[in-house]
Amino acid sequence: MIELEAAVSKLKERLRPQTQVENIPLADCVGRITGAAVTAAAPVPAFPRAAMDGYAVAAESTVGATEMQPAVLKVIGTLYAGDDPEGLCPLTGEAVRVMTGAALPPGTDSVVPQEWTDYGSARVQITREITRGKHYVAVGEDLKACETIIEAASYLSSESLGVLASIGCAEISVKKKLRVGIIATGSELAEVGTPLKTAQVYNSTAYVLASYIQRSGGEVVFQTICEDDPRQFAKLLQTVGKTADLIITTGGVSVGQKDFLPTAITENKGEILFHFVAFKPGTPVMGAVWEGIPLLCLSGNPFAALVDFHLFYWPLAAHFYRAPIFELKKEQQLLRSEDLKSGSLRRFISGYCENGQVTIDKKPHRVSRFQQILHSNCLVEQPPQQSLQAGQQVTVYRWFQGG
Repeated sequence: MIELEAAVSKLKERLRPQTQVENIPLADCVGRITGAAVTAAAPVPAFPRAAMDGYAVAAESTVGATEMQPAVLKVIGTLYAGDDPEGLCPLTGEAVRVMTGAALPPGTDSVVPQEWTDYGSARVQITREITRGKHYVAVGEDLKACETIIEAASYLSSESLGVLASIGCAEISVKKKLRVGIIATGSELAEVGTPLKTAQVYNSTAYVLASYIQRSGGEVVFQTICEDDPRQFAKLLQTVGKTADLIITTGGVSVGQKDFLPTAITENKGEILFHFVAFKPGTPVMGAVWEGIPLLCLSGNPFAALVDFHLFYWPLAAHFYRAPIFELKKEQQLLRSEDLKSGSLRRFISGYCENGQVTIDKKPHRVSRFQQILHSNCLVEQPPQQSLQAGQQVTVYRWFQGG
């Protein structure tokens, strides 16, 4: 059996990184990967503005001000957010009434909070000294002109869109999506929404895989069920296979009489890169290439399929987009669960990590038990021939959770 890291490398070698980009509207960019670095064409803010309601002044006008001896300044005007301050230029001893967000006029360098005043309209009494620059948002305080805001190959989150909107970006260059096809093999599978026949189960795994792909910027170009029939599988490859950059299958890769995928792929001029990897669950995972398109063939058991998916898909996505954010995060965490006996193979167990500690579900870990993924955000690694004890540091792998 091949080791996991070597298997991942073999698939990476066959998945061509994305070099094509497209410009799309800002509102459609969330979840996409930037095609180039984004820089600010102008500073943000482009003008000095008030950080709170009060009076714009030159700080020197308030020197020595106290409640007993307030500084009395002439109020020469009022500015609201959006008002043009042109024509207002207070001298020493003068002030301008301002509201939060208002552009500040020349000659001012600070904003006195209205709570430090008598709220005067013609003249205002200021009862405390103000420090120069206080409550004064300077030009470029948020972003400087030509400053890089977002690097190339960055994941665009909801927050990213807000920053981009602040500099007026209407369109963004993003990398074209990773197109993934999903084929779930098994005559026992039924589509969600259809009545189950005797001995059938719903095709649940494919929905989990599709959601991970879509929320990480990919596109599921087809998602279908294939019976345990090599001819049907070959027809699917011929009709829709070439629309994908990567094809993911589930089932059909073990050693049962109906595990037909290895033969079906080779008979259709495909190449097997590896079959059976030295870890569990999901040992029968297979990598292949057909017509230049990589195939990641996962176990048919639901939980084992997800272990296979996480260990392979995220490194492939990071490679395709050249985006490190998708790499599995390898960390050391404190194990808070019960002891785990050693085994002959490297093992991955679903866990939940938080604040440097990881908890493993106490219920039995079976490859067919799908519910154990509900409260999982990582995989705990158990090396071969090693037991794990509560209280020790263990290695966990966390996958992409969103921007």
